[in-house]
Amino acid sequence: MQKNRIKEKRTILKENRTKTAIDQKKQLEKLETEWRDTIDLLSEQKTKQKNSLEQRAKAHTRVIQKSRRGVKTNLEVQLGNMCNQIVEKDRAIDEFRERDLERLKKELLKMKFKDPVMS
Repeated sequence: MQKNRIKEKRTILKENRTKTAIDQKKQLEKLETEWRDTIDLLSEQKTKQKNSLEQRAKAHTRVIQKSRRGVKTNLEVQLGNMCNQIVEKDRAIDEFRERDLERLKKELLKMKFKDPVMS
């Protein structure tokens, strides 16, 4: 009878160990699945963030290029305007000099034809 009890206890212990081992295996599988899901989610988030950063970088590059083109065009226009102003001022100065030269020539001619006796 004692042998039967010992056998029963051993059988019960064995069943308990088996049950515990199965429970532990299920828990480990559950944890493993949770970790995989978490890693997949993090990987997906990382990919989305990377794509977002790439898109923002491209947009930023386009904005910078557009700004540079705008500044370049603006500077070209300003430089053209300044050149035109310089040319116009030079023309005005040349016209003034030509008028002054003509005036001086006329005065010189008048002086030549004056009667020397009258001076």
